Amino acid sequence: NSVGGTIPTEFGKLTSLVYLSLQDNLLTGTLPTELGMMGELSYFLLFDNIITGTLPTEVGVLSKSLRVLDIHSNSVSGPIPTEVGLLFSLRWLVIWANRLTGTIPTEIGLLNNCKLIDIQHNSLIGTLPTEIGMLASLEYFFTGSNSNLYGSIPNELGNTSLRFFIIANEQISGTIPSELGNLSQTARNMYLYNNQLSGTIPSELTFSFTKLERLRMEGNNLTGTIPTELGVSSINMKVLDLSSNSLYGNVPSELGRLTRLISLFVYDNDLTGVMPQEVCIRAAFRLKDLTADCAVEVECECCSECCTDGAGCDPNI
Repeated sequence: NSVGGTIPTEFGKLTSLVYLSLQDNLLTGTLPTELGMMGELSYFLLFDNIITGTLPTEVGVLSKSLRVLDIHSNSVSGPIPTEVGLLFSLRWLVIWANRLTGTIPTEIGLLNNCKLIDIQHNSLIGTLPTEIGMLASLEYFFTGSNSNLYGSIPNELGNTSLRFFIIANEQISGTIPSELGNLSQTARNMYLYNNQLSGTIPSELTFSFTKLERLRMEGNNLTGTIPTELGVSSINMKVLDLSSNSLYGNVPSELGRLTRLISLFVYDNDLTGVMPQEVCIRAAFRLKDLTADCAVEVECECCSECCTDGAGCDPNI
């Protein structure tokens, strides 16, 4: 659509309206506070517009009705109001790609029915609140590309029902909490790339993760060896990216058991030895992207690309 102008304050008179869909337009101006008067509003879709101003605190008045709040891809600024925690019926909080600032309010832990929180690509600061662990129904949690988020990954994330989470392109440090192992029956995609995480890959992340399809941990400061168990339990793994860390030792032959693996990236580490034949056999079939430091450190005739620390990667011809 190409509807322009501002959102009429008169919408506040639509007290029985349940579904308000204004996405994919050219709407400008701010979010009217009168939205808080729409007592039956369950779905508010305003993404892909040119809305500015702040997210009004009056949104908290919709505590019993609002199920979906999706205002992504606008220019909404200011902090996430603490009144968001009053939205007890909320299932989706989708506010990515705005200009939001300030910290993630601890009140977000009151959204007991929430399944999706997406706050990526804003300018949020501070730490990830431990209260997120109170959201037992949470399945999707995306914070990526808030470059001033710091601190550690809360252990409490293991108390949720996460299927897919992205904590990436930030300043998150510390070790990967072993409590994430509690997500073994739900997790399908775990993205922790381009942070400052250190320590080893915890063994709890390598057992019983039979549903895990994508594990991305590249661009951190992880040490230790690649756990052999990754090739035993993660039978549905499609993408495994451990590149640009400080891992050492050999590439375990057990990774050759990952029959669904499409991409394996282990370059820019301190790995040595020979790429196992079991992995090379996969490279002849389903495994299309196999990249290692085979220009110097790892002997690999089956790699699709060979890399040299600090000098990039080239096709292995």
